[in-house]
Amino acid sequence: MRAAGRLFNTIKIFFEVQDYENVIKYSKQFLNTPNMEVNPALFYYYGVSLLKTNNIPQALESFEQAYDRGANCITLANIGRTLVSRGYQFESIKYFEKAIQDPNYNNWLGYFLLGKAYFFCGNNELAIKNLETAMILAGEDKDKTDKIKNILAKAKASVNKGIQKIDYQAYIKMGGSIKSGSIVDLQYGSQAISQNSSNTDITAKPYFVLCNEDNIIYAIALTNSQKFGIGLTNTNPNNPNYFTGSAISFKQDYIKSVITDKSLTNPRALASKIYHYLCRQDQSKLESSQIALIEAFNRTLKPEMHDIVTICADKEQAKFSHYFIIGEEEEFQAVEVILVNGTFVPTTNYVNIPKDTIIFEKATIIPETAAILLDIIGQHPGLK
Repeated sequence: MRAAGRLFNTIKIFFEVQDYENVIKYSKQFLNTPNMEVNPALFYYYGVSLLKTNNIPQALESFEQAYDRGANCITLANIGRTLVSRGYQFESIKYFEKAIQDPNYNNWLGYFLLGKAYFFCGNNELAIKNLETAMILAGEDKDKTDKIKNILAKAKASVNKGIQKIDYQAYIKMGGSIKSGSIVDLQYGSQAISQNSSNTDITAKPYFVLCNEDNIIYAIALTNSQKFGIGLTNTNPNNPNYFTGSAISFKQDYIKSVITDKSLTNPRALASKIYHYLCRQDQSKLESSQIALIEAFNRTLKPEMHDIVTICADKEQAKFSHYFIIGEEEEFQAVEVILVNGTFVPTTNYVNIPKDTIIFEKATIIPETAAILLDIIGQHPGLK
């Protein structure tokens, strides 16, 4: 036990003087020694040192060990602070949440960073709750309260506008994806792959995503913030004619955050409308970036066997129908399907779809689902 204490203190001293290489060396020695009782704080020292030397997966694993072995509230909050400082907002939340469960934890900074992390991850309600607690704990310290007020005001404004801005990395880790209808803003210094020559600073405004082709994003720029906060220029955001700005393409890795706006009732359908609107224009008058967008959209929506595609079956009534592709010759052969309780069910309506038909959406289904649909179709007398 004494040997464990001496070695732990040695590691702590190396950590305090920022000798991270020796922290890693002696931490490994400690953890590889049998029958050594481990202070959970060791995993904090070890994790930070790994993070400082860019051993990120091992660092995150070490922090998990501290969490699982019952690290105290101070250690947990310190892990959270470290993660936030490196941009791991989403990962920090569990450590702060565990820290504040301790009735003795009353540090304003932990609540502030937890509120800030929730804000970056798009949960404005929990952001406000923790930031308001931080305000109480900060007391009369103006430097502290000014920091809190800045984020708190943004969180409250987002709630009032029905808008959430979510850190991109956190959004992806929560299972989100960038697709038609997403709204994003970009990291400082991002560069466009294609753009209109008059569009100089691509980080100055948000973008409405029309198409994601192998992590290359094709989008249309939104104007400076107006009523809806994301640059829509009219009180009817679901009308594609109210979108202004040039088309642009950029790498998905350039995304800084993802924005959701409750005023948009169906952003994916709106993306299709904008695409259709561009398709109807005189192609000779479109910018090269707009043409590139149309071409990318066409490639991503090109039907393949057993895809389900959405097309405008009745332009006068703006009626959209879904079709299951079952053959391809000069035209696509398809069967109309309808959604019943979230499941596609085939009808007896067999159609040919010309290959120049504008596809509004495409869904690739798993082979098992395709087999079930084909089996049902085979039982329809009119489709044999």
